[in-house]
Amino acid sequence: MEHIHIHVNDAVYIPTFPATGDENVQSLTVDITVPDSDFEVVACYSVQQQMVDGGHTMFLEENPSVKLYGVSPDRSYRYFDCYLLTTDAYTITGIEFRIGNGEWQPLAETTGCSFTRSALVANVYQVTVRPDYADVTGDVTLRVSGEQHARHTITWQHAEESYLDLEKSTLPAESIDGEQVTAELWVKPDYYLASAAISAQGVEPELIERVYVRFKMPAEDVTVTLNFEEKIPVAYTPSDHITEATFYDADDIYYGVPTDKGIPGEKVYLFASAEEGYKPMRARIASGETFTFKHYAYEMYRAAILISESAAELAASVEVAQAYTVSTKNDISFDDGTLYAEGETVSMAIYVPDGERITSVKATDAEGHDLPVTLNLPYASFVMPASDVSVEVTYEQIGTGSTVSVIAYYDADTYDVYSSTNYDWDFAEGFTMERGATFYLSVSDYEGSNFYVGVKIGDTVTVYPADFDDMMGGYSFGKALVADGDVVIKVGATEDQVAF
Repeated sequence: MEHIHIHVNDAVYIPTFPATGDENVQSLTVDITVPDSDFEVVACYSVQQQMVDGGHTMFLEENPSVKLYGVSPDRSYRYFDCYLLTTDAYTITGIEFRIGNGEWQPLAETTGCSFTRSALVANVYQVTVRPDYADVTGDVTLRVSGEQHARHTITWQHAEESYLDLEKSTLPAESIDGEQVTAELWVKPDYYLASAAISAQGVEPELIERVYVRFKMPAEDVTVTLNFEEKIPVAYTPSDHITEATFYDADDIYYGVPTDKGIPGEKVYLFASAEEGYKPMRARIASGETFTFKHYAYEMYRAAILISESAAELAASVEVAQAYTVSTKNDISFDDGTLYAEGETVSMAIYVPDGERITSVKATDAEGHDLPVTLNLPYASFVMPASDVSVEVTYEQIGTGSTVSVIAYYDADTYDVYSSTNYDWDFAEGFTMERGATFYLSVSDYEGSNFYVGVKIGDTVTVYPADFDDMMGGYSFGKALVADGDVVIKVGATEDQVAF
């Protein structure tokens, strides 16, 4: 029970398990000597803290606004996982520590050490002191610096049951000036948060996804006015050759839900399927504006329709085109499914078996005519005719007997460079592979920021921008490359950084 400390004024009690029995203990009795004056009882639980013979203890340099809990001056510890309790509205801005009579060190800048304000208990900070994740080598003293602030009230106007699920919503009733306030709103399905305003001059709230309201608390009581509006109706107008069409509130049918309402200024997503021989091309609304359908999955297509700010309702019909099928017996991934209208570009990524390379890609229409194919192996494309098309890929063994080098230059603290072809490859160290082999290159930014990838194969240089992933909310890059020459890869935040 060394993790539990009970403080009664200056005395510290640490519960012990009973000497007998292995059953799960639900409660323990702790005998406390009642002081001869008023007293307070503070119990705290330190998850990681461990006592040890020959260990060390912790002290707090005198600070009238801060008290130390979770440590007994009469016990010895390997390291510390404890708490600081401040006077109301006191904000800790920095903590230094020293071991024995050593130099003072900033806690937040030391590996293995940290302090964070509790999100659950007011005026409490959790402190960890374990430099370099090792046991301390002497008694530890903490020095705390901070600022005394004040607590102010927050009134939420229009936070009513008619608009919000109040049990699920989080609406802070008070905060300390200078602190960030975040409200979470569970708005009922028929309404949306249109705007929010704060009574304090110069304070502008941030609205995030119409779910969160965030602002910095001023040094005064405030009223936050939440402005809710009713969503407008959205509807599909039955259209020729369409077998199914449904509006969703998100661009994926698995995490989105069907909807018949939308928010002016935002998008709704129309998913549609057509009769055999046709494909959805455009969604058209009453203003005449059209929105292009893109392939979603199988024979289902999706159009992202932007509702105008002034719309009172939205109705959309679907326009189709005659569609033809592209097929193959090879392992090919077509970018936009297998249905295409005449004149559309068919783009594909071709799988290359290990130890082989592509020698030809042939696209043939229903009458046996070969079509012009643009190659950027292992990628290819052609323009769809008014006919079904079959695609055939031929391969050969590489067998060149020669190798090429592959190496990447990048900041390993910022980027991860790897290959699903062989996860053991170390791009920073470099490696060799057979000339003409195909491999897949993947790059990600640990913080999700934008970046560029420069690739030089032999004498050919190409610079690629990273792609933004809507679902993950960050940037990444992935592309198959053919090593026809030595491969040099550069990754950086700008195009200039990856230039050759």
